[in-house]
Amino acid sequence: PIGSEPGKFLNPQDVLAAANGQIYVADTYNNAVKVFTPQGAYVDMWNVATPRRIHEDDSGQFWVATGGAFIPSYDAAGMVTGGVTRLGAEYVAVTTADSGELYGSNAATAQIDIFNESGAYVSSFDVQALLAGFPAHDLDIDASGRILAGTDFEINVFEPDGDLVTVLDPPGVGIDVKSNGNILWVYGLQFGEITDT
Repeated sequence: PIGSEPGKFLNPQDVLAAANGQIYVADTYNNAVKVFTPQGAYVDMWNVATPRRIHEDDSGQFWVATGGAFIPSYDAAGMVTGGVTRLGAEYVAVTTADSGELYGSNAATAQIDIFNESGAYVSSFDVQALLAGFPAHDLDIDASGRILAGTDFEINVFEPDGDLVTVLDPPGVGIDVKSNGNILWVYGLQFGEITDT
């Protein structure tokens, strides 16, 4: 359903099934992260300016890429607990590694920025898209610690330091690494599963 009321959406761009069992939806044009039970009952709404992607780290913190230079972190109640920032950045996707590093897809530079576990900027690496200048729309990390970056044209797989490992054929505006290692991807009305990377 389209709208701004609880349970309705205006351009939702991401959904997360969290470890606590609840479902979190980045409802971009309603400037909110909406929280639901697994059965779909409305629970709560966090006021977040233009949320695009939401990621839960191993400690239960929620990181939200909003298209701006600041990637805030939230607790399960929707309270801001911290964040990372880099002037001039436009973060459209975020993920975290088991070792504590945070990776943000910076649309302003078409690079992936790396922050250490203390939140300090460390370095950046280019998204190796088919055409230069296109950012990764989604990020995830596989069981080997490799970063997957979904673009309009392909899914790029990187080592944690940014070295390109391989390029997978399907576009991946939305990607998710399953516990069995398979990669789910979605692009427009197309979707699929990759079983061997």
